[in-house]
Amino acid sequence: MVRGGHYAQRDPLLPKARWVSETYPAKSLSAGVHRLAGYFMCDRFINELRPYTRKIGLEVETLFIDRTSGRPICRETSQKMLLRLVSSSAWKIKEIKGDTIVRLAQAESTLIFDLGWNNVELVTPTWPADRFLFEGLAWTNARLTELYAAAEYYNARPAKTCYDGHADLDTLVMPDERDQIWTELDGPILCSLGHIASVHVNIDLKSMSEGFEFIKQLNKFYKDHDWPPKKVREIWERYIAKSYAEYEPTRYGPPPETRSDYLRQLAGYKVMMNTSRDGELQRMTKAETFYQIPIVDYELFVRSVWWWNRLRVRNNHLVLEARGIPRGNDTHLRRDVADVLSLLDL
Repeated sequence: MVRGGHYAQRDPLLPKARWVSETYPAKSLSAGVHRLAGYFMCDRFINELRPYTRKIGLEVETLFIDRTSGRPICRETSQKMLLRLVSSSAWKIKEIKGDTIVRLAQAESTLIFDLGWNNVELVTPTWPADRFLFEGLAWTNARLTELYAAAEYYNARPAKTCYDGHADLDTLVMPDERDQIWTELDGPILCSLGHIASVHVNIDLKSMSEGFEFIKQLNKFYKDHDWPPKKVREIWERYIAKSYAEYEPTRYGPPPETRSDYLRQLAGYKVMMNTSRDGELQRMTKAETFYQIPIVDYELFVRSVWWWNRLRVRNNHLVLEARGIPRGNDTHLRRDVADVLSLLDL
């Protein structure tokens, strides 16, 4: 997911997980590194109190094409697809913005738009690692089959590819003022990200050290397999270059492979958006780096650094998000996810 996602759930054993920066207000790079380390190590407080079971989940993006025109589906078709899912399966409407359905839910899974109404993202539940390849992939395949059937009903089909060929077509789902802030930050180039798709594997980690061991292996694997695909890289690099936000070019690409390099580079990036204490999204009036700002919404900040493999905190657990897997057909999806987990001996 590019902009979406959820904040970690608050845990009574983990105070101020979202606002760790209050503890280290000093405006120095070393203090910024220390703050980020504390954020990513949030679950160290509760590891001894809870048995550890590694879990794995997926985020699968799928582009949809109109069968007649060969172009991305229109907004009306995307809405009809979601309503068809609600009437024909166990999906329920979870969120509506304005007159637009933007989220469906089924048990612990969701369907959302990844920026564009033509790009539907399936966020799966998580499974214990030893059951994921059998149960998790079978469940994912079943939900994708439901989604494809809804599209077929309205003369649409899944592209089952990483790029639909229409980077300049505006399909953005920005139904309210809060969402418009993102458009103002990036400008019209933002729409290009709604025309690329990938698969993300989210892996619970035992420690930060394990995370960097995995990152090193994945960086090499991506290089050997030319992941992400060239066209996806070009779209992202064009977005970085043309965004009004003037992002640092290294916000997209392979991540640093050591803890010190990772945290120092991350702490040196500009904070583009922040969240006030009353939950309002705010565009920064003056671009400052992470370590210069005493209070930062960590989740929002980390989501705006698009490394191919990145650390996240979800439900108070440290997670590695492997983001470089290309979206192909469903056979490729299963093969590629299995290859990544085999590489990491999971």
